[in-house]
Amino acid sequence: MTVQTTKKIWTDEELLAMPRDGVKREIVRGELLMSPASFDHGNIISRLMTAMGRVVFEKQLGELADGQTGFRLKSEDVFSPDISFVVTARVAEHRRRGSTFFEGSPDLMVEVLSPSDTIDVMEEKLAQLFSEGMRLAWVVHPRRRSVHVYHSLTESRVLTGEDVLDGENVIPGFKMELSRIFV
Repeated sequence: MTVQTTKKIWTDEELLAMPRDGVKREIVRGELLMSPASFDHGNIISRLMTAMGRVVFEKQLGELADGQTGFRLKSEDVFSPDISFVVTARVAEHRRRGSTFFEGSPDLMVEVLSPSDTIDVMEEKLAQLFSEGMRLAWVVHPRRRSVHVYHSLTESRVLTGEDVLDGENVIPGFKMELSRIFV
């Protein structure tokens, strides 16, 4: 006798109905993944988002979103990067469509790694997001006090020490010393 099991397919409504309890939720390969964040994790996100917002909003470059914002990919996965930036024209398209989650990748994503994050899962996420048009990713390693800057899975560099994080052509004019991220 063969027993077939089926995976639960999560709807947008079910995902949005989850409690707002500080736990990050994403759908990956049909499974609901959840992870709470530490104080330092949230502090790094706050510092980066505040600094990014000064440039993004002053120059009217687009919109920033926090880690509760879902980006639905062609695979049907829904990712919620810790910080996302989307250029103005793409935000306008999203609003015209009226969809619940943003369809596609952000232009820039920031992920602050937690101790439970794995390289395999992060690389899978990056691969999907870059395949759907993401242009830049910053993966922050709090324990190493470094930021891995990705332009693709094969083009990246690591910033440490007194290096400066740069928004390049995605958020032109944004620059932040790593020493201001890791306090």
